Amino acid sequence: PYIVALYMLFNRYRQRYGGYLVHLGLVMLVLGVIGSHYFQQQRDAVLKPGQEATIAGYRLTYLGNIDTREPDKETITAQLQIWSNGQLQTYIYPGRITYHNYGDQPASLIPINTFGLTDLYVVLTDWTGAAQATIRVFVNPLVSLVWYGGVLMLLGGIVCWWPEHRRSLAVAGGATKKNVEAEKPAGVVNGGVVV
Repeated sequence: PYIVALYMLFNRYRQRYGGYLVHLGLVMLVLGVIGSHYFQQQRDAVLKPGQEATIAGYRLTYLGNIDTREPDKETITAQLQIWSNGQLQTYIYPGRITYHNYGDQPASLIPINTFGLTDLYVVLTDWTGAAQATIRVFVNPLVSLVWYGGVLMLLGGIVCWWPEHRRSLAVAGGATKKNVEAEKPAGVVNGGVVV
């Protein structure tokens, strides 16, 4: 019964609650932008196999580089483990691709990992063979609120602008009744009695 009552209340005042959703989404979006901008952490590290870099409670362990050569490109990827609270979270492979057919133009492979509301991403900035890598680590807290807030604003807007069938039918029915009343000849009342 509570769910039905809540649905009926929400449906009856759809524009009001849709507006609440839009405003809540806007607050989340603003918090996400502030958090990711002002509380972002960055660290550069030069690592050899087995060495670690720590940032914002995350520990990155470097395992080495992989050099993959193909006729049209060469890919260098660093192998890293991400640890948090003493537990292995995932493996990541930031890298650089060099395209030989485009003047050895490099492109970066940047893995982005989301942990709760925090995004962590790693850029391979330099390397020396298979034994050393220079990485740049970014930690952006609350960045997921930007996405959640945007989705909530969209849903709130859809709720606000969704057509209301019941009211449109009632208005149409009321207009028809008024038209019939207007078409009655003068001196005729309900029941056909002439005054």
